[in-house]
Amino acid sequence: MHMEEHDKEEAASTGEPRNAFLEEKAFKSRTVMVFGPINDRSAGDVARRLIALDAESSEPIDMIVCSPGGHPSRATPSTT
Repeated sequence: MHMEEHDKEEAASTGEPRNAFLEEKAFKSRTVMVFGPINDRSAGDVARRLIALDAESSEPIDMIVCSPGGHPSRATPSTT
């Protein structure tokens, strides 16, 4: 089996380990990335990440947003 074939099979069988690796690196670098439309699901995911990062440290958190639209106000918690 070629190395490239093994990598493809491993990625398919383990639920995208490269994605988990990138998520861990983003968390350690205190970076939250938002891609795609902003909806209730993505806003909830962003809120959970921000809360986890805030609980870990008071250091600044970077956000990278690449979205075609949606409701950006949903991505930040409401104080009302």
